[in-house]
Amino acid sequence: MYMQTGRYKGRKFKFNSHLYEKIRNAYSVKLSEMQKGKKLSEDHCLKISNALKGHQCSEEVRKKIGNANKGRKLTKEHKAKLSIAHKGKKHKPMSDATKAKLSAAKRGKPTWIKGKHLSEETKRKQRASLLGHKVTNETRRKLSLANKGRHHSIETRKKMSESHKRMHKE
Repeated sequence: MYMQTGRYKGRKFKFNSHLYEKIRNAYSVKLSEMQKGKKLSEDHCLKISNALKGHQCSEEVRKKIGNANKGRKLTKEHKAKLSIAHKGKKHKPMSDATKAKLSAAKRGKPTWIKGKHLSEETKRKQRASLLGHKVTNETRRKLSLANKGRHHSIETRKKMSESHKRMHKE
């Protein structure tokens, strides 16, 4: 066991590594309490920022951080602050290689809404928002051009025919 001499609370003291650890922890808690609410100078913030630039956590540390944040609920105030912080931020356009990677990662997976059912209230709200919405001639032209050359399968045509017959029968 490591012994060290020093001063603690104004008295000369001999303490081992365990006691030293306790004192250090108590001091760090006291120091963090003293620093709460204080703003760092712009120069100090820049120094911290530059020191951390290029720093990457190991996979183990990233997993620990992820596990610590799992299930964490953010308050409405915190969400509002995050929203304000991210507003107006411009992102660099994605390269074609990045787009290809994202596309490959999503390929074969269902969309986020697949299998979910909307409540009647949500459906009503969606309907209300689209009521009276007129599609412009320009949009109609674009849709027409986008669908030119596409052909429905025989099975799809039969389904569409049955659906039309049912609609016009009523």
